[in-house]
Amino acid sequence: MIRFHAAVAALFAAALAAPAAQALDTKPVLTLEMAETIAQTCQEKAVAEGWRPVNVAIYDDGGNLVYWFTTYETWGGSWASRL
Repeated sequence: MIRFHAAVAALFAAALAAPAAQALDTKPVLTLEMAETIAQTCQEKAVAEGWRPVNVAIYDDGGNLVYWFTTYETWGGSWASRL
């Protein structure tokens, strides 16, 4: 009976440990360099389309601000929305 309980405990522990290790390996991460590239591309599109000056905010999947880009010509109160 003790062998049975030990075997069940070992299987249970292995089942719990495996998915957690996999999940950490497969989650994509937004790096600062990626955020800078995204913001630069957005700015280039705004200039190419003839838009007014824009503010660009890049957030990660947790809602944390990763990168903020603004130009000198943007309206002064528009940056207050990020606070």
